[in-house]
Amino acid sequence: KRRLRDANKRNRPSLVYRVPARAWRGSVNAIFVAELVDSLPIIPTDKPGSMVTDAAYSAPFADGGNEPRLAVRTYDRLLVFTTTSAGRPGALLAECSLKSLDEKQGEGIAWLPDGRVLLSSESRGAPLYAARCP
Repeated sequence: KRRLRDANKRNRPSLVYRVPARAWRGSVNAIFVAELVDSLPIIPTDKPGSMVTDAAYSAPFADGGNEPRLAVRTYDRLLVFTTTSAGRPGALLAECSLKSLDEKQGEGIAWLPDGRVLLSSESRGAPLYAARCP
């Protein structure tokens, strides 16, 4: 979510980390280390809306026709990527504007079983939006 800079002070791409599935089961007090997987072709800048706020990896959907995908959210965009067999981000499939939602601070994203995404905002009483991209 924050800008990373290289040795020449240029902004670097957003990074993708993976948390092992076993981290979501078992003891609440267990410690797991997120593993750096890859980077995205998204370079946060000082421009509003350019920072990644959340991402979600999908399981194959109920219809069996879709490979897992990675949905990445910024404050004003939703980007959907293919994933490689190793779970890394692949090609950009779609990019959708979220500006029409007029959210105060769009933050969260999750996949629904039917292939839509659920979008949330970080403000009291904010609505949830279910959407497809594209």
